[in-house]
Amino acid sequence: MRTINNLTVGWLDTSIGALLRDDANILSQFTSMLVTCLDSATDMPTTAVASRVIAQCPRCMFLGKGLVIPAVDFAKVADRFGLFTGFDEVWCFSETPKVMKPADFWIVSPSNIDQEDVPPALIPWMEQSGCRLGLGDGIGLNYATPDKNTAILLEEFIDSDE
Repeated sequence: MRTINNLTVGWLDTSIGALLRDDANILSQFTSMLVTCLDSATDMPTTAVASRVIAQCPRCMFLGKGLVIPAVDFAKVADRFGLFTGFDEVWCFSETPKVMKPADFWIVSPSNIDQEDVPPALIPWMEQSGCRLGLGDGIGLNYATPDKNTAILLEEFIDSDE
């Protein structure tokens, strides 16, 4: 893990799906999740699975090209609809997001945000939107957070799971 302009970023040998299956505490501190990539698809309103989520889960909604899922429903929706099989991206918020993620960056693997350049638009968007944690997986899990304690929780959770 490293810190760049008050943003802690890192890479872990895990996935969003594994994090959901194995932990309730890290993600349960948030209110809303913004899903911006599922299995490399980045336009949620055009995907069949996101359309089914919206049709069957009235508290979920689209925000731009993303899918907003209340944190209280997140694990259940993920399980019910078979979400998070790899190459996914999720952004966690303390309130319902109002600013959509720009299309000019993502943190989905195979990039390794811990060793490579942080996308230039990432830091200003996280500050502007109030995003508290970003997760992108594929080949490992990239994360970005303005809260170093959240990064430490993630790192400790993965270390204890090995």
